[in-house]
Formats: sequence, C-alpha cells, structure tokens
Amino acid sequence: VTTATLAPDAPHPDRCGSCEACLPSCPTDALAQPRFVDARRCLAFHTIEHQQTLPPDVAVVQLRERDLSGKALFELACAVRDVCHRPEHRAALVINDRVDVALASGADGVHLRQSSVSVTDARALLGPDRLIGASCHSREELERARGADYATLGPVFATPSKRDLGQPLELAGLKRALEGPREGLPRVVGLGGITLATARPVLECGADGLAAIRAFWERDPASQAARLWAILRA
Repeated sequence: VTTATLAPDAPHPDRCGSCEACLPSCPTDALAQPRFVDARRCLAFHTIEHQQTLPPDVAVVQLRERDLSGKALFELACAVRDVCHRPEHRAALVINDRVDVALASGADGVHLRQSSVSVTDARALLGPDRLIGASCHSREELERARGADYATLGPVFATPSKRDLGQPLELAGLKRALEGPREGLPRVVGLGGITLATARPVLECGADGLAAIRAFWERDPASQAARLWAILRA
C-alpha cells in the first residue's frame, strides 16, 4: 500500500476546513493498485460536484460526512457515485461508517470506525466483493479488523486532528504494533502527524502505506502529493 491523505488539521483560509482526501495505492483482490480520495464539502467534493470530474488516477473515493442526516448523506453518495462510476473514471466509492447508505446508494464499500458495526457483520451485509476499511489504534484493534481489506493505524505522531485518540504511538510504538506475524491481517496504513519528512520512517516501521493531512496543506496540495508519491515509490 502506498497511501496519502489530504485534509486540513485546521481551517484553510480559502477552504471550509471540513475536507479530507486520501490517495493510496495498494494491490487488493477488489482493485488493482487503488488510490483513494475522501470527498467532503470542501476541496475534494467541490472538484466532483462543480467540475463533475475526479483528480487523475483516482480509483477509490471515500465519502466522510459524519454530521449529515441519512437522507442528505444518501443523496450526496448517489451524486458522488454517478461521477465515480463514469466510464472515464471507473472509480469505486466507499462510505464512512454507514453500511446502510453504502448499500442503498450502490457504493462499492465502507470504511468502519471503532464504533461502527464489526468487520464480520459488515462483510455479511456487503458480501465478499465490496471493499471494507477499518480505523485502528492498536495491535489489538488491528487483530479485530481481520477480514477488512485495509486498516488505518495511528495516530503515529501528535496531531490536532487526532487529539481525542490519546497518546500517539510514535515510531517505536508503531513498530511494536506491526511486529510478529501479520498473515490474515488487513494491509496497514499509518496516519496521524505524517509529513514528507516522516513518511519514509513510518514505512520502514512496517506500514504498507501512509495517510497524511498537514503534508498537503503546507504548500500546494498537487505538488505535495507529487512529492509524497516520489517518496512512496522510491
């Protein structure tokens, strides 16, 4: 997995501050080298909504809207789905947390939080072919995420967007969490305080990919994405 995330730790002066997007590339049974983009009401979704297109090479869009009603989220999911499933994109759509909305909207999968239904229950509802991701913060939670296609693990470093998750793992904690047999575990994406300077050390600890926020807002997101991809592919 080679992963990057685009989202602000704090509101950007010309953006609403609620956008998060990520671009991972990971071979899975469901998709060959998918890249993800989270679509919210700011940067990523405005690209979809107003330009009716996606950034180049995106294979998966993750829609994260925790404050919308079920009806509003369903309508948004359908709109994003229509763009994702165009022949020129052929991108998959993953809904954060809401398995019901994923099913109702015809999305391609779901990303589960610790407070969501279990991976087992989600798989029973979604079937064997849809994507399932899971948010994890320890080896124990990673073990419980067996059956998911990928899992985020963190926060690795202190970051304003993950203060509610307690103390960061740091590199030593991340390495410990990823030691030992990993057969049957989902591919692991390290996140939390990831920057261009820390990307390579996180991968060297055993992470299959990266999710980043501030790395994209320090400068132009497109140029930052290119620099991060260069690190990931080195």
